[in-house]
Amino acid sequence: MSEDTERLFDVDAKDIVRTVTFSNNQIYAELLATTFFLLIMTLFTGVMILGFFFLPLVYIYLLNTFKRRRCFITKHQVVYKQEIPSCFCALYNSTENHVQLQNVVDVVTYQSFIQKWFKTATITLKTSGGGAGELGQDMYLTGVEDVANVKRTLLDLSASLKRGEDVSGYVANQSVYYTGNQQYPYQDNASVFINISESLMRIEHMMKHNYAKQQQTMI
Repeated sequence: MSEDTERLFDVDAKDIVRTVTFSNNQIYAELLATTFFLLIMTLFTGVMILGFFFLPLVYIYLLNTFKRRRCFITKHQVVYKQEIPSCFCALYNSTENHVQLQNVVDVVTYQSFIQKWFKTATITLKTSGGGAGELGQDMYLTGVEDVANVKRTLLDLSASLKRGEDVSGYVANQSVYYTGNQQYPYQDNASVFINISESLMRIEHMMKHNYAKQQQTMI
């Protein structure tokens, strides 16, 4: 972890299980949603047409907002820091939120039709209070990449902590990709090509071996 990360977050680098990454496509999803809103309002009122001239400013605001987000999943909590631009993006208001994984009761993923186009999603951490009768505070992570594995990490750690298990040696599972109801370990393109090449070499070796046996039989 960089010194900047240690300064922003009161967490130990050794406790970090996964760094949550955010997709820049969420910026374009938000910008498109704003454009749709302005278009609909223009059709009904005719006044909001002036709003289209502010779309460049909306883009700059979204760009500065989304690039100043950091989120880490540690072995006991989720830490999220957001710097929100103000005063025409010249100054920033900071907020830092910690959610104890032991208090997480559900992890909800939401994907609007616009987010589906840009392949992003929103994860909501539903939490209970620290004591009886207390209400929890939900955490929203918008534009998350690798949603399936982030959600699995959150649920695994939360369940282990609630069972009282030791999570000091927990390692986040490797990425998976889904085909229907099946899931397979993730492989990049280079690994796939290497596996195909090795399989073809084994097939070639078997064919040569069978051919040699046939020649011996004919003799």
